[in-house]
Amino acid sequence: MASAEFNDLKYLVDLPGDLDLKMRANLCYDYKTKVSTKVCIKKDLLSTSKAICEVGGDKDVANSGSPIQITSFKENPIGSNKLQFTFVVEKVGEINDRFFKLGTDCLDTATNINKNIVHVKMASGIGGVIPTCSGFSAGSEGDINLYSGSPITVTCTVDTTNVQGEFEDFLNIELSYRYMQFIEKPVLIKDVMTS
Repeated sequence: MASAEFNDLKYLVDLPGDLDLKMRANLCYDYKTKVSTKVCIKKDLLSTSKAICEVGGDKDVANSGSPIQITSFKENPIGSNKLQFTFVVEKVGEINDRFFKLGTDCLDTATNINKNIVHVKMASGIGGVIPTCSGFSAGSEGDINLYSGSPITVTCTVDTTNVQGEFEDFLNIELSYRYMQFIEKPVLIKDVMTS
């Protein structure tokens, strides 16, 4: 829990009665969402055997409690040695809260080019191979823009040519951003009569 001190707070000695006030604060801080999902890997991705797991389809996603999350994840083979992952990044926090690119100020203006930017990083590999994502300059990580907070789909692939056997593996993804949260709380100042 955070606290605030008001060292130079001044008040009226004789209040005209009880005062109902609202205390407001805009908080801006770095935030990271950690995401994990289990995917199926086989030497031959087009094989129909289901001995250990099934390649393809919707996968369950676990997100750390956070305002930006991956809300759906799909795995599909796009060849005998290549897997494609598509996932949706979405704002699920409060409607008045905002997010911005890491390392920037939280300026909630229409002209701020750093508004609605989330950094996505493939934090682990599949069988030791890190997926590459379309549109990311570094291949396995890059920035996405959730225009006006709208969800966006990210597409990544991983080459499984050197993968041996059939197994399930965890794929970990990190979403990093600055988060601005608007908080408003009622405060009651009581009139205490003194003689």
